[in-house]
Amino acid sequence: MIAITPDGRLVGVEVKCKCARIYYPDTGIDHKDYYGYHNFEMVVGVPILLLFVDHQQRSVYGNYLDKLSQPLTIVDNKRELVYPMITEQYVYFPLQVMEHYADIPPAIVAQLIVRTHSKYHHPLPTTTDDDEV
Repeated sequence: MIAITPDGRLVGVEVKCKCARIYYPDTGIDHKDYYGYHNFEMVVGVPILLLFVDHQQRSVYGNYLDKLSQPLTIVDNKRELVYPMITEQYVYFPLQVMEHYADIPPAIVAQLIVRTHSKYHHPLPTTTDDDEV
């Protein structure tokens, strides 16, 4: 959808009902959508705001595609993660670059839970020597 900011700028807005991944501090979108949104920005000249409705965190968060696409390396559980993390199917963005937009009321969370399913692949994180018992 196209929205108008308070200062009169046009912004493309994409809303995804996706929670953060379980073993990584990120969330993401389909690979083809990522490149489609970049193409839209270049052709139309309108920035894209990606919003994620996360019923587990009871929050709506997101950021502009140009900000999410900036290279960033973070360390999480002794793993070095490079973002955006581009895989064959998905492109993931770190939660730490997300802006909080709204809290989700409990009644809406309950509705989202029964209507939402995850297509994410949730591989177990790489273990380190410190993880062994």
